[in-house]
Amino acid sequence: MDDSGAMTDDQHEIAVSLPDSSIISSNARFATYRRSFNRPTGLNSDDSVCLQSDLLPIAASIHFNGSPIDTPSESSIEIGRLLLPHNEVVVRIAAERFPDASLASASLEIIHAP
Repeated sequence: MDDSGAMTDDQHEIAVSLPDSSIISSNARFATYRRSFNRPTGLNSDDSVCLQSDLLPIAASIHFNGSPIDTPSESSIEIGRLLLPHNEVVVRIAAERFPDASLASASLEIIHAP
């Protein structure tokens, strides 16, 4: 493992940032995308918060704040009810999906209730 706790390439898993085209040439069996963020400010109880990323439907696994969540068929999932003051999303991608993952990005979309 490296200093961040991620397994190194020779251990069959790498930690990468978004986007990261270097994973295409990796010999790793998995890549792990990890992102920490704070709960957005100014949210009302009726507001919706969606995590958007092309990684989501190709993920081998997704964990939000340490709990597994189902891999969606779309590139967006509603996470408003799961938000804590400090949050972490971890998306694990298998090697055969590296080309698709190499250009992916991630963002939060806040949809304010009318």
